[in-house]
Amino acid sequence: MIVVMQCASRKRKQGDAGFMRTQDGRQVCFVADPAQAPEGEVGYARPDDPSDAGPTWREVVRRYNEGDGGNPLGLLPAHALYCENVYQRLAEHVGLERFYILSAGWGLISATFLTPYYDITFTAKADRYKRRRKSDIYLDFYATTRGEYSVTCESILGLDIGSKVNPNTQIS
Repeated sequence: MIVVMQCASRKRKQGDAGFMRTQDGRQVCFVADPAQAPEGEVGYARPDDPSDAGPTWREVVRRYNEGDGGNPLGLLPAHALYCENVYQRLAEHVGLERFYILSAGWGLISATFLTPYYDITFTAKADRYKRRRKSDIYLDFYATTRGEYSVTCESILGLDIGSKVNPNTQIS
């Protein structure tokens, strides 16, 4: 059995969660619409925007997770990023290797995925710069760590999620 839970709009305080950083050390907060975000010391970007190092921020985050350089930015595993205790309890109950989160910013990620602070939500009542819309294009992760199954999500926001599981696989 695997468990997939939708992300929560409430995340740990910015001081408790790690940020990706530009080459000059500026914090990057990922939002749905950076042009609408308030002015501040933090830089804003979408996950699929190019980073100042060249590849997209999504690619930078993927490489960070695959690297063996530790966790110098202090990113939290996805299950620890959200304020609600249900994420911690689920991780303990089902085990981290079976727990995935459907993130508004990153897609389907493992509970252990080192996740930078982000402020993107599926919630329609959220500020415009935070709100992910059906028409937005994201190159979401579809991260699975076990090779015996694959999941394809066709339309996360339309709630028209088409899951395709390898027919030779038994998921219990």
